Amino acid sequence: MAQVLQTPAPPTTQQKMPSKTQMPTSLSLSTSKWDGQTKMLRNFLRIVEQLFRLAEISDDRQKLDWLISYVKTDIADQWLSFPEFETGPWNQFLDCLKIEYPEFVSEEQRKMGQLHRLCREYSEISLLDEEQLIEFKW
Repeated sequence: MAQVLQTPAPPTTQQKMPSKTQMPTSLSLSTSKWDGQTKMLRNFLRIVEQLFRLAEISDDRQKLDWLISYVKTDIADQWLSFPEFETGPWNQFLDCLKIEYPEFVSEEQRKMGQLHRLCREYSEISLLDEEQLIEFKW
């Protein structure tokens, strides 16, 4: 007598779907790794922090351990040597990265400086002066 294989039923509304996302492994093809380019560090950290939120990871030690798995080995070795990695909370380690990679911070500061300069330079243009606003060009 031949056996009939039954496929599992798809989840119904009564069955609970997993509520949190799993962190992708560092070996996954879809996992982004930071290659050391400082201009990409801010975006890389933003992606990793978004993954933490989706996976509901709030523990600082887990965050640091996951972070290390997403960087190249030589970078991981360097970061592991920072005292802030060993002892500090997540935010303290991020502060350490800002010191180690000054370009990481200076890009944001440069943009804010440009914005402040533009505001001072064009402070005479009123938001109510539609004609001047339309003529305004960077």
